Amino acid sequence: MLAKFDPVISEHLNNISKCKDNKTRIPHYLGQHFQNEIINILADSIRNEITRIVKNAKYYAIILDSTPDISHTEQITFVIRCVNTTDGKVDILEFFLGFFPITNTTGEGLCNFLLEKLLPSLQLEVKDIRGQGYDNGSNMKGKNIGLQKRILDINPRALYVPCAAHTLNLVVNDAASSSGEISGFFDIVQEVYNYFSASPYRWDILKKHVKSLTLKPLSETRWESRINAIRPLKQDLKNIITALNVLIEDPTRDTKTKMGAKSIIKSLQTFKFLCSVLIWHDLLSRIDVLSKMLQNPKLNIAECIQGLDNLKKYLEFQRSDDNFKIFVESATTLVRDLGTDPEFPISKLRKKARLFDYEGSDEPISNPVQQFKTAFYFTILDHAISSVNERFTLLSECYSIFCFLYEFHKISNENLMKACMDLDIKLQVREEENIVKDIDGIQLFNELTSFKDIFPGEKQPTEILEIIVKNDLIPCFPNFALALRIFLTLPVSVASGERSFSKLKIIKNYLRNNMTQERLTDLAIISIESAFSEKIDLTEIIDKFASQKARKVSL
Repeated sequence: MLAKFDPVISEHLNNISKCKDNKTRIPHYLGQHFQNEIINILADSIRNEITRIVKNAKYYAIILDSTPDISHTEQITFVIRCVNTTDGKVDILEFFLGFFPITNTTGEGLCNFLLEKLLPSLQLEVKDIRGQGYDNGSNMKGKNIGLQKRILDINPRALYVPCAAHTLNLVVNDAASSSGEISGFFDIVQEVYNYFSASPYRWDILKKHVKSLTLKPLSETRWESRINAIRPLKQDLKNIITALNVLIEDPTRDTKTKMGAKSIIKSLQTFKFLCSVLIWHDLLSRIDVLSKMLQNPKLNIAECIQGLDNLKKYLEFQRSDDNFKIFVESATTLVRDLGTDPEFPISKLRKKARLFDYEGSDEPISNPVQQFKTAFYFTILDHAISSVNERFTLLSECYSIFCFLYEFHKISNENLMKACMDLDIKLQVREEENIVKDIDGIQLFNELTSFKDIFPGEKQPTEILEIIVKNDLIPCFPNFALALRIFLTLPVSVASGERSFSKLKIIKNYLRNNMTQERLTDLAIISIESAFSEKIDLTEIIDKFASQKARKVSL
């Protein structure tokens, strides 16, 4: 294929063909071993450049995640995060460094693997780790024998930050699982997708009537992405019902198909379902925006906390009778457009039998609207608010250690000194009989008060560090600059690791499930770190390959 467009390769292939005809041999460099060697040289060049940047930054954070590949091998993805302040600018960087097979996924097994293989292969020191980022698995975040605890025992300055994106997903899961009535709503949403996707004919009918959006299945793991499944039901519900009616009236369809369509229409046209669609669409839309923000590798903990605070304020604001009425009024307009009545079903609850009574009586709830508001709307919001408060505790604690670094303008000198000394203690460790510190608390306090006088006004951590770096003020504010770098080094999520799994599935698929581990990792790093791949000096790569594979050829 390449020979059609490259005359050099075309000539090389012609020479090989002539040699075969003459029964002579020349080095053709087309075998799989030569491919792997060239790929390895390219990947090593990228790894060396990444390692150089990380070592220049000195302090770094580790991000680990795992997934099984197509051959059922558990693959660990290894990502490093650091802050680069060279060339007068501040860059928060996350680098992919490879996939590694592992069999022991316990906290102990992961710790040994990290210390004995991963870090030594890159010539990095465990003592320079300042942050750890993992998902919410017990083997990773366990406070007694998890990976983060074992690393903290070795290096107390390697602060653990649970993945905010995973934690946000658990918040939505908590809200969606808070009652059977709420879970039943998502069952209906999934039923709509299952019905149409079960037959190409049904799907074709759906596409003829719903052209702007496509029905999506519910994600089993990413709850915030369920907005994609709910959005068509909000925007194209009338057309979806029309498609179902077409199937009902189609004489070529069997009774089971028609009964299924009738059952779904009955569920979709209820006032209760329409209210549920509007409520969840509004909630998941807001959460989906935050979820995408948390996946940005340049995001820092300060921005993450701000996003979570805004979400919490939104949830608390929504929990009111007035906002509930807005959803009910919007649903009323939709349901009337469908030709049905805007009425909640009257539920019946069994009263507990009184003493000496052998039968209980059923009686209707006096206000079904009030029941839906309490059992559905308020229940979702209450569980979401409670979950945000509980699940982000570790992240908030980590934030509280560093927040004074950019909020010092509104902190009294007494409290500022205390915060500086607390950070001094947090970033120190005893080595034999000596105490090794990252920063000096007293000097940091003096630097902050001086900076406050020179640069008034509140700024974000990245903005402050950029001012120091661009104006070549690191010698004037060494402790302040270092503290900011460590703070920005702390990972917010493991999204970079999860994105690498997409490449894993592309590179190692069912057609290439016997690929060697070295080739897999090398191809992945070339693909994922494409910014480095595009800057590689190919002449240098050719020279390295030639020096490794110089051959004597008979003339």
